[in-house]
Amino acid sequence: MQESLMKNTIAMTALTLIASTGMAASVSTTFTSAATVQNSCTISTVGLDFGGYMGASTNAVTAGGKVTTTCTKNAVFALNYSGFTGKLTKAGGTDTLDYAVSTSNVEGNFNFPLTANQNGSALPYWILATGTDLIWPVTGTIAPNQWGASAGNYNEVITFTVDY
Repeated sequence: MQESLMKNTIAMTALTLIASTGMAASVSTTFTSAATVQNSCTISTVGLDFGGYMGASTNAVTAGGKVTTTCTKNAVFALNYSGFTGKLTKAGGTDTLDYAVSTSNVEGNFNFPLTANQNGSALPYWILATGTDLIWPVTGTIAPNQWGASAGNYNEVITFTVDY
C-alpha cells in the first residue's frame, strides 16, 4: 500500500507541476518614441549672369536668377538682403555699371525692387512656409548707354538671408 501511495503522490506532484507551468502570467508596459521638430530653413541662389554688355547699346540688358528657400512647414520667415549697391564693380578696378535688382513672389507676380545701399526685406511681407522649396524669381537689369565702363569683368555680391 505504501508503494501505491508513493506512486500516487509522485503522479499528483507531476500533474501539479504540469498544471502550474502551463498557466503563464504576463505584465506589460508602454514604450514611447518622441521627437521635437524645431523650425529650420535652408537657402540657395542662382545668381544673375548678364553675359556680354556693350556700353554703346541703347537697350537695357536683363538677366534672371532665383532664390530658393525651404523651411519647416508652418514656420514664419522673411527673405532679406544686404550688400546691394546698385553698381557692378570692375574686378581689380573702380569702374562701375549701374544696374537694378528686384524679386518677385513665388508665382513670379509683382516686382519688389531692392534698395541700393540699404539692408532690407526682399519681399515686403512675412511668409508662411509650406515645408517644400519656394522659388523666388530675381531679375536684374543693366541700364543702357554706360560708356564710362572699361572692358573687363564686373560683379557684386548680394547676400540673401532667411530670418525665421
